[in-house]
Amino acid sequence: METGTRIADSCLKEIQMQHVRTQVTQIQHVADDFKIISFDLNLNSLAGQFVFVWLPGVAEKPFSVLDDNPLTIAVQERGKCTRAINELKAGDPVYIRGPHGTGFTKLSSHHLVLVGGGSGIAGLYLFAKHFASTHKITTLIGTKDDNHIFYKKEFEQCGDVLIATEDGSLGKKGFVTELFSDVCFDRETQFINCGPLPMIEAVTKIESQITTGEHILSSIDYLTMCGVGICGTCADSHGTRSCVEGPFY
Repeated sequence: METGTRIADSCLKEIQMQHVRTQVTQIQHVADDFKIISFDLNLNSLAGQFVFVWLPGVAEKPFSVLDDNPLTIAVQERGKCTRAINELKAGDPVYIRGPHGTGFTKLSSHHLVLVGGGSGIAGLYLFAKHFASTHKITTLIGTKDDNHIFYKKEFEQCGDVLIATEDGSLGKKGFVTELFSDVCFDRETQFINCGPLPMIEAVTKIESQITTGEHILSSIDYLTMCGVGICGTCADSHGTRSCVEGPFY
């Protein structure tokens, strides 16, 4: 019992749960319910990682690292916490925890196809940024309208970008699945998906006809509370915890 207690205590000490106090430096209004927020903090995150943003007295919420130097996140208003974050002004203090999750430093496939839907686009830019010098990058973006497109120029600096909007206001009319017919793939193409579950199910159905499962990585918007694999709220039906084994797997 005593030995087990010491082991548990040692494990808990290794878990990174500290917050860093920083402040908002820049706010970009994308749409009425959507903002891009940058902070006075450099993280040097790996592609695929995420952070928690904590507002004392409000809540703490995880966000994909849209950009890492400086730390930048995309915030779509969906509830109390995201509303409070979107009401922040330059100079306001916030607390950041992370980065968390398993990041990527290398990918074997030469052609990376990044597939994003809605705010899920935020989880893909670091893949484009970090791998553009060594890989061919193609980004497929799907949103409800042109007002919710963000980081388009940044993605274009890394490779080809194709866009679909539900109302047809930019690019093809329809969902991101409409874009697959416009791209050349082979069996070695690496697909990296980020978005809501219905989108992930739709695109992986197409991708599985092109390549094998080992060349498909997806991140689904599962709720995560702790970010370090303790609480289990982000575990899928197989017990895989998106905050530790993921968020891309």
